[in-house]
Amino acid sequence: MSKSKIILNEHAVQAAVKGEDSNWIKSKRYWFLTSFILPAIPLISAFLAVTTESGMWIDYLSGLDAANPDEELIEELSTSRYYVYIMYAATFAHWTALVGMAYVVASYDWSWFSILGAGLTAGIINGLGLVAGHEMGHKLNC
Repeated sequence: MSKSKIILNEHAVQAAVKGEDSNWIKSKRYWFLTSFILPAIPLISAFLAVTTESGMWIDYLSGLDAANPDEELIEELSTSRYYVYIMYAATFAHWTALVGMAYVVASYDWSWFSILGAGLTAGIINGLGLVAGHEMGHKLNC
């Protein structure tokens, strides 16, 4: 941690201990409310599934997509290399994120709680990378 960050953190702690509300704390106060967004997503999804009586509530709410491609366009899209390149780039990005997180965790002195957070973050985000691998398994031309 850099010296300036340590001084900033000490200032914030001293202000909190003295009961003062520094400008730094005031300017960021409402941003902490965004921490409720991620935990709310599964609850909102569950509510919508129960309300619409459908696990596919997004289809229920949005209706049928009139812009779906016809059979001829599906064949053309399936031969396009664009989507294959996107899958490979996304796979590379996920591996880079995993290796980068492992490097940071191994190279610095972290608390067990920080290491747990890093592992959960990398695991959840890179779990999404499984989708790319799954889709590549469906492609014959990859």
